[in-house]
Amino acid sequence: MEIDDMKTRLPLPQLMGRLGYGEEFQKRSCRSPFRDEKKPSFGIFTHEGRWYYRDFGANLSGDEISFLKEIKGLDDKQAIELYKELVGAKEELAKLVVTTEGSWTDEVAKWRGYKATTVELLANREQLAMVEGKLALPVKAESQLIGWHIKDDDRWSYSPKGINALPLVIEPARDAASTIIFESQWDAFAYIDLAGWPEYQRIIVTRGASNAKRIKGLTIGPVILFLQNDEAGEKWAVQAADMIENQRVCTARPPAPHNDLNDWLKAGATTAELLRVIGSSAVIKAGPEVDIMSWDLLDDSVPDPDTLLGNRWQCRQGSCLWVGPSGVGKSSLTLQAALTWAGGMDLFGITPTKPLKSLIIQAENDAGDVREAVQGVRRGLPHLSAMWSDLKQRVAIVSKTGISGLKFLEYTRQMVETVQPDLLWIDNIQAYMDGDVCSQQQCMAFLSPLRDLSVQTGVAVQLIHHTGKAITGNRTALDWSYIGNGSSQLTNWARAVMVLMPDDEQDYGVFTLRAAKRGSRANLCAAGGIPGDVVSIRHGKQGICWEEA
Repeated sequence: MEIDDMKTRLPLPQLMGRLGYGEEFQKRSCRSPFRDEKKPSFGIFTHEGRWYYRDFGANLSGDEISFLKEIKGLDDKQAIELYKELVGAKEELAKLVVTTEGSWTDEVAKWRGYKATTVELLANREQLAMVEGKLALPVKAESQLIGWHIKDDDRWSYSPKGINALPLVIEPARDAASTIIFESQWDAFAYIDLAGWPEYQRIIVTRGASNAKRIKGLTIGPVILFLQNDEAGEKWAVQAADMIENQRVCTARPPAPHNDLNDWLKAGATTAELLRVIGSSAVIKAGPEVDIMSWDLLDDSVPDPDTLLGNRWQCRQGSCLWVGPSGVGKSSLTLQAALTWAGGMDLFGITPTKPLKSLIIQAENDAGDVREAVQGVRRGLPHLSAMWSDLKQRVAIVSKTGISGLKFLEYTRQMVETVQPDLLWIDNIQAYMDGDVCSQQQCMAFLSPLRDLSVQTGVAVQLIHHTGKAITGNRTALDWSYIGNGSSQLTNWARAVMVLMPDDEQDYGVFTLRAAKRGSRANLCAAGGIPGDVVSIRHGKQGICWEEA
């Protein structure tokens, strides 16, 4: 048989189907069958009447024989011989004598413990047959019959030779809305025997524990994995769940001492008992519904458990941009905030919901500078001294230089996972960010991983930053929010913005501390004053700290 003749009789799309690579892999742009990938880098196409494939990710291309070489790990001679077998197998398949009627259905029903009507139904729907006088189950790629799984005495084998053990997919009477997966076809048939032919549920049989990875892309809606009670079944469930994306996955199993659903059926399982097991299946992987907010969380009679500061001014997974001119004392202000909130006390009216734990990572001060600042706050705020031993347990300070960008972000993640703070202070952005702070793209390359860290750990990120934009004339809260140097993405990213600026209308040395974004929630105020979004402060008369002006 000439190679050109074989290509006519079994072209590349049909060859791929026979090997288990169905329509999902038979497109001009799709995922590669040669490896796991999320973005498409593979495609098949025709040229001058012949089929070819191209894999841009691996820089591979070729015809049917080349495909066999890559997918099976063969040399040229082996690939050609296998191709000949597969071409012959296609023609051999057409010659097989298939019977779906006869007394054999009663024998199968008795052997497996099914109702006779169930086996007749399976035979009528081409899920069971007699092939050359032997019991067989179909092997299909998509909807194309490519072979049979045949029982020969006590052994099972695949015919024609060379086909893969593909999952068996049994479609429901109507459009599928959910999926149930079994390791064995006999468990799937037992399920049909007890529950009837599914109306909206797709049934998938992996045909063995080692074949679980083949179900990728076959499931729809919520998925139930019906396990067998053995170690292989546990591994099968883990592998199968890994193949299912963006769908809720649950597990169910027959009660002990039954090994599988078919054994349980033979022992007298009822439809009601099966439905109870299915109804109590355990969720092992959340689906898209996990993103839906619970109405319990939206009940305004219950305080928000995630609030850290003020009236939800800052919450878990939140962020705040602290902005001020260079050299005015932003670092001492934020240190004072961390220590004050660690004691559960308010800072100029901003009150924590509990004593908060802080991690401060800073680049501008060495150990001596940090010591002076810490002791300056302690001297200036003597009420903190009484709880100093507790504060030392709740505030961790790191002086870190020489790293930036991705290395800094990875270091920060490790520190957050170790310290587990409520607040993460980064002093300052420009010391740790790679690139230009005026670049929107480079800012987001730094800020997005911080957002991910915040979401994953619950920490509220506090970024210290310098002013850059001069504001003249009438000033709005929006003007103050965007006063920081560089890209507007810094303000857009931050949940809240706090601005420290000299007060031009007050005596020299007086500053305004302004909650410029979400300001009304901060409850800033002087002692005994009315909460608002601004307060006048100045450097303390004793120590390195801030006090009301």
